[in-house]
Parts: sequence; C-alpha cells; structure tokens
Amino acid sequence: MNQSVFVGRLTHDIELSKSQSGVISTRFTLAVPRKGSKETTDFIPCVAFGKTAELIDQLTKKGSRIGVEGHWQSGKYTGKNNKDVYTLDCYVDYFQAYDYKEQN
Repeated sequence: MNQSVFVGRLTHDIELSKSQSGVISTRFTLAVPRKGSKETTDFIPCVAFGKTAELIDQLTKKGSRIGVEGHWQSGKYTGKNNKDVYTLDCYVDYFQAYDYKEQN
C-alpha cells in the first residue's frame, strides 16, 4: 500500500502554475517534526493538482499548519551535464488546513 499522512507547516507561500493543457498544480514543502524530537524536522516535497491545489492556495500561507494524505510517486529527468536526476514526491490526495490565511 502506498499511502502516507503528514501534519506539518508550509515552508513558503503556495504558487500555482498552469500546464500547457490547462491543469493547475502546485509544488510545496511541508516541514514535519519527527516524533519524540523537538530538534529534528523532515522536509516533505508535495505536489497537488486541480481543485486541491487551488484550495490549498486560497486557505493557507507560509507557516500554516496543514495535514496531507497522499501517495508517493517517483520521477526522473535529465539535469545538468546530462545526468539523471531522480525525484520522490508526495502527491496530495486530501488535505486539511488547521491554520487559515486571513482574508482581506
């Protein structure tokens, strides 16, 4: 089973992007403290698409505490000097905002 649940804080404001085919997405990092350790934090790379990405953008800001449930997906691309770069991201299926962005 490929499923993970994290609760942490956003390391930066959400930035939406739109693909050539019109799909809205965002990439963000979630700072998640390790259980039992106040000094160790893991930084989880996350990706969200469509309405989920839009809602995360509307409801949160840098430092907001959110929970995500998602699955891991690996990827590969050619980087500098034609070297393969491998990636591993948590693709968000569901999220819950605990701290909300103030609305003007």
